[in-house]
Amino acid sequence: MNIRITEGTFASGGCFCRDESWQDNVQAHSVQPEPWTGTTKFQLKEPLADNPCFVSLGESAENQKCITAEICLTLDDFQKCLGKTYDHQENYLASAAKKQKVEVEIKDLSPADQKLFSKAKDKELESWLATTQSGKS
Repeated sequence: MNIRITEGTFASGGCFCRDESWQDNVQAHSVQPEPWTGTTKFQLKEPLADNPCFVSLGESAENQKCITAEICLTLDDFQKCLGKTYDHQENYLASAAKKQKVEVEIKDLSPADQKLFSKAKDKELESWLATTQSGKS
C-alpha cells in the first residue's frame, strides 16, 4: 500500500487535495504550480490488528497513534530538493530536518518532566545572568 493524501493551500489562496499512489508514479512527483503549505498523510502498509502504531487513513484523529515530523523549507531549499533525483530527495530532506533546532513542547511533557524542565530553565537563566553580571564589573 503506497497511498498518500495531500491537502494544501497555494500562496495565491487556492486550495487543493490530492489522493494518489506515490511510489513508482512519476506524476505523483510533479512540481506544483506555485508554493503551498499543507499536510501530507502516508499509508505505508496494510493495517494489522496487533499493530497499535499503524495510522489508518479512515480513522478519526483521536483514534490515530502516529509520529509527526515537520520540516520547514525555504523556497530556495525546496527548489534545491526538486533539483535532486528522487533517491537523493529523501537524504536532502533528512539532512534539512537534522539542521533545524529541536524545540521542546511543554504541553507534550508529563507533569514530572514539566517540573524538571522548569528547573533546568531557571538554572540556565541564573547561569546566563551570572555571566552577564560578571562581564559588567
